[in-house]
Amino acid sequence: MNYRRLCMGLRIKSANAPRRWLPTDQSLCIGRHTHGMTMGGQGIFHNMHDARQVANFLLDHADSRGIKLTNMEVLKHIYFAHGWHLASRGEPLISNRVEAWEHGPVIRAVYDAFKSFGSGPIMSRAAILDWETGELTEARGDFCAETTSLLRSTLDYYSGYGAFELSAITHEPGGPWHQVWNAPDGKVKLNMEISNSLIHRHFTCLSSGASIQ
Repeated sequence: MNYRRLCMGLRIKSANAPRRWLPTDQSLCIGRHTHGMTMGGQGIFHNMHDARQVANFLLDHADSRGIKLTNMEVLKHIYFAHGWHLASRGEPLISNRVEAWEHGPVIRAVYDAFKSFGSGPIMSRAAILDWETGELTEARGDFCAETTSLLRSTLDYYSGYGAFELSAITHEPGGPWHQVWNAPDGKVKLNMEISNSLIHRHFTCLSSGASIQ
């Protein structure tokens, strides 16, 4: 699929895909906020969340809609939400490193939390270490209203795609995963990082290249 004309809130027509509606929530509309971003894409931010908290929120919202997500699917939903958050607010959604794996962007902590389910639906929630008690507790985030709306809208839209369709979207030529996976020297290096600056530029370009059909 070619998503060069992707833009949240607009009906778009891409070169290789039918017309579709993307999330219409105002919190997803793309601005030009770049505060805090650095060339390395790892600026200092104070409102980032652990990706396992985001995963649990998405899983809960999916359950409320009668949808079951696999590990691959929840990883891709987190990646898309992270990308649109960077593009719309100029800040990362998650604090975790995003890596380029064979089937697209992966957050290792989330992958490890749900790998026991294989390719089947996730039936539990990710846990996180409570540094005060030293015990594992269910990962829960304190999301602001805008972030909550963004997560719901992103899940509502992308849940229309299956795991391998989501993977194919992340493999778009010239996209963040494609640039990292296809190293200039022709050598594939496993688990290479996809920087926030690369993701930020990509999702911002998707919005600026959009056209109303």
